Amino acid sequence: MVEGQPDVRILDVGTGSQVATVPAGDAIVHASFHQRPLALIVRSGGAVEAWNVEEGRRVLGPLVARAEFERRVGVLDEPGRFVVADAGRYRIWDVESPGPRLHVQFDDSLDITSVSGDGTTVIYSEGALYIGVLRLAPAVWRDHVCSVIGRRGFNEEERVGLPPSTPDGPLCP
Repeated sequence: MVEGQPDVRILDVGTGSQVATVPAGDAIVHASFHQRPLALIVRSGGAVEAWNVEEGRRVLGPLVARAEFERRVGVLDEPGRFVVADAGRYRIWDVESPGPRLHVQFDDSLDITSVSGDGTTVIYSEGALYIGVLRLAPAVWRDHVCSVIGRRGFNEEERVGLPPSTPDGPLCP
């Protein structure tokens, strides 16, 4: 990126030649390249866009952030996938899908600081003194919950506190 220039230019550091140009416009604060042809652009204000570098077109976004929270963006190992985390929200996006492939909502105080290459494990902090590791594996969570509740179903009172997407049937196999 060159300050004052409206495009992101991609250079081959080995040859010094320009490989591609992303006509992303101005107000760009960060560009991330990991897997060709995907580039992630973060604009001032935190909006994230995914661009196909080879075609020079935006393929997803802008994904708007909650302004008062810091946002983390990263490209995952699987081509076309990336993660956006802010304000206790963790989403895995695929440039082929209009919505997130995975969306996990945590408390706003949780700050995702790092993500594994496959997106299933996050390192997070809560305040200045606590750092933890969390596996985002619903099957593991389900098995743990089932062992805690004795592999029984939820009663009506317990179901009130569950997310709306929880299936009506039994949770435990």
